[in-house]
Amino acid sequence: PDVGEFKRGIFILDVTAAAADAGDLLKVWIQTRVAGNWLDIGKFTEHAGTAAVSKHVLRVQTELTTTAEELIQDAAVAAGAFNGPWGDALALKYSVTDGSSDGDAVFTFTCYGHLQS
Repeated sequence: PDVGEFKRGIFILDVTAAAADAGDLLKVWIQTRVAGNWLDIGKFTEHAGTAAVSKHVLRVQTELTTTAEELIQDAAVAAGAFNGPWGDALALKYSVTDGSSDGDAVFTFTCYGHLQS
């Protein structure tokens, strides 16, 4: 279904296991599709490899901007920040950094959201 009819959303990132090294890092963004292009609209606080398992909450509202051109793109949105409006679909983007380059950067997580009109 087209998510463009919704005005706001709450997304939860549930990190249930984290890598062991201090330099390991999990980054997670919420994206929207506008005119066939995936754009970042929100970024969760980064999760370090030595951090305890935890849940992170991100709220996204569409009223913040009025045109797709105003969206922050390509991982440039700051942690905890959000930008709208969103397009016809939502997606999750993530990256894992192996800080010590030893190949053991592993995170287990789930992300879910609730949309409101």
